[in-house]
Amino acid sequence: MLRDLRGADVDRFYGMLLRCFPEEARLVGFRSEPYRRVARRLLRWDLRLLLRLLERVHRPVVKALAVDVDGTLAAAVILSFSARAGFVSTLMVDAPFRRRGYARALMDRCRAETLRARRPYLALEVFSDNAPARALYANLGYRPLRAQSYYLRPEGPPPALDAGASRVVRPFLRRDSAALLPIAAGQLAPAVAEVLPATRGQFVAGEGGPRGFRSESQAWVVDAGAGPAGFVRATVPAVTEAANLSSPLLAPSVPEGSARALVATAVAWIASRARVRVVTLVPRGESAAARALTEVGFHEELAVETLYAPLDAPAA
Repeated sequence: MLRDLRGADVDRFYGMLLRCFPEEARLVGFRSEPYRRVARRLLRWDLRLLLRLLERVHRPVVKALAVDVDGTLAAAVILSFSARAGFVSTLMVDAPFRRRGYARALMDRCRAETLRARRPYLALEVFSDNAPARALYANLGYRPLRAQSYYLRPEGPPPALDAGASRVVRPFLRRDSAALLPIAAGQLAPAVAEVLPATRGQFVAGEGGPRGFRSESQAWVVDAGAGPAGFVRATVPAVTEAANLSSPLLAPSVPEGSARALVATAVAWIASRARVRVVTLVPRGESAAARALTEVGFHEELAVETLYAPLDAPAA
């Protein structure tokens, strides 16, 4: 039976997560009790009711779906929504229940929900070395959209801050998003901009939200006096050992020293919150963001592919 994920599923969902995504678990270090506690709160009946009401006015946020086999959680998926796409994450089928078509059934349901939400695309991310998952998605008609890599900064002291370069780094203000948006949009390939366009929301994400659900978050910009030309957000989650850094956004005019100072400021703030391991996801290949990350101790860890399918075509 395909149904919504429930609070009673959380313990089995968490165990399945560790079994199905060992690389991700190693990278971010899921924290068992905080993860279960937050997941149970997010699956409360009153929040599920609110999400259903938002769906009815075509403002969906997230759906958590499960396959139930004789009372046992056998498979699950999380579907969230951006401006133009449904986004599939955490698609997993527990080992005893594989090769029964449950992954395809969940993907079909995600497609139907995304069409109902009036989004023209469905997108997802998959580790480049996950051959079985890539084969499934290819069979379902998914196409490559972009290549990214997880960068990891392992445990160690925070980077030194250069006083001169740091003078152009200041805290992010909500009004900065107006200047940052065209920089972000200009760095997207046309196909990516069509499916996953830049939005002002990507700069303010992480602020607000119910107490206990969200993580502590702070953001900074590079501003030499002419307005913001670079951006990064640091997040210290309640549910993982590793902190998270957004992919550094850097205009071509940002000097390398300023780019390094921006990232170093964020890492130092994370260290002040008693976290030392930091993970970020950035476009693969040589870039100003990759260089700035490398200069403060990050290294490339795992390759990730973003795939997508247009929903105006029949399902494969």
